Amino acid sequence: MAIKAVVFDLDNTLYDEKEYYRLAIENFAEEFGLEKKDMLEVLPVAYESGGDILGRILSMAGLDTSWQECFFQTYCDVKGDLRVRDEVRDVLKRIRDAGKKLFLLTNGVVRAQKRKVELLGLEAPFDDVVFARERGREKPECDGLM
Repeated sequence: MAIKAVVFDLDNTLYDEKEYYRLAIENFAEEFGLEKKDMLEVLPVAYESGGDILGRILSMAGLDTSWQECFFQTYCDVKGDLRVRDEVRDVLKRIRDAGKKLFLLTNGVVRAQKRKVELLGLEAPFDDVVFARERGREKPECDGLM
């Protein structure tokens, strides 16, 4: 049976997700006049712990968690430069050139995931981008998502 399509995940597959969090921290600090240094320093530990990463960044950096909603809004609408590594673009091109379909399937807050796809310029290489939460499911429960 020949392979007809390849499905990719987004975060930590096509790019380093910590870079998106770094941009969120920088945007948030700039927008609200906060010091970003402490937040950037705790990012690796907060990220590796999983769960409520934004809340963990705030508390570990000594900031009041009442900032969390503002931080979340900034996270969803990040501005800045986010790039897919050249070797990833090369792989996507080789798959496309081989006549295979390309799909992107991603979990997470839809608004933020759409922003990531936009910043990374990933609309063009894929036949479809599926935001699992728009379909009421998340990976690995992906039967019927595509």
